[in-house]
Amino acid sequence: MKTTCLFLLSLTLAGFAAGQDTAVVPDTLDWHRYYPLEIGNTWEYGGLDAFKSTIVDDTLANGRRYFIRRDSVPAVGTLGPFINTFYLRYDTAGTVVTLLDLDADTVAAPLPFDRFRADFPDLLGHFDMRSAFGDTLYFREPDTLFYVQGGYDVQIQVGNGVVEVAALKCFGAGGILLWSGCYAADVGFVRGGNLFGSELMYAEVNGVVYGSPIFTGVETSEEVPEQFGIASIYPNPFSDKAAIAYRLLEPSAITVEVFDALGRRIWWDRTSGNAAGSGRFVLERRGWPAGIYLLRLTTESGAQAVQSVVVAE
Repeated sequence: MKTTCLFLLSLTLAGFAAGQDTAVVPDTLDWHRYYPLEIGNTWEYGGLDAFKSTIVDDTLANGRRYFIRRDSVPAVGTLGPFINTFYLRYDTAGTVVTLLDLDADTVAAPLPFDRFRADFPDLLGHFDMRSAFGDTLYFREPDTLFYVQGGYDVQIQVGNGVVEVAALKCFGAGGILLWSGCYAADVGFVRGGNLFGSELMYAEVNGVVYGSPIFTGVETSEEVPEQFGIASIYPNPFSDKAAIAYRLLEPSAITVEVFDALGRRIWWDRTSGNAAGSGRFVLERRGWPAGIYLLRLTTESGAQAVQSVVVAE
């Protein structure tokens, strides 16, 4: 495996070196332009990982301004549509901090660059956007090398049209991960992934429209999802508390229960006044030992959603 990873890494580096001047090209653009956060900005992505992302609002908390981004995933096959809501803010360190729960925004956020975990809500938001073309961002032999490619006055494809952008910045990973993602100045994230890829098909950014809309009938915050369920648990595993995002078919009180590995109910609560659509609450650890637990949500009509949660040491 190590030999294979090193071979893949050498191939990636060889291709990178062949198409890129070894001298670092300074990036003179304001890094905020690569991830434009303004209310109303919308992006629609096609491919295997299709979704729609919209900045719907902003808020002030803890002395910081947060943008509220709502990601809508349309129904694909047997996968029902759902909505996730994230809180984003600019960081002076040149990253975009992405959170599901404002209380999770601590001095430890954003997460370290080398932490690839299932509970990452937005891996792309954690790259240092100030990095210049030609920079190496992170290296851990033999697994992963991240480098920055790009240039100025580049043409990109958005849907069926060609758009010229001031600059394109791509983060590529060699080695076993073989992942890449590209941002365009004044447009935002335009493509990325490996097995499950995303391609920008439509965007409206700061009043400028690119491409044509591809989704119809995708839920907004006021629309009702097709099924009751738990959309996400972040982080999972958790040490102190986790944000639980859910989808609710109709206004209802919700009973929240936690069961241990033996099936014993160790805690429960009931919330009322929950509107239809997407909602969230914070689950706090209450002296529970580390281990795997079962979280169950039950509505007044008897609909249930069950998911495992892990309490870390």
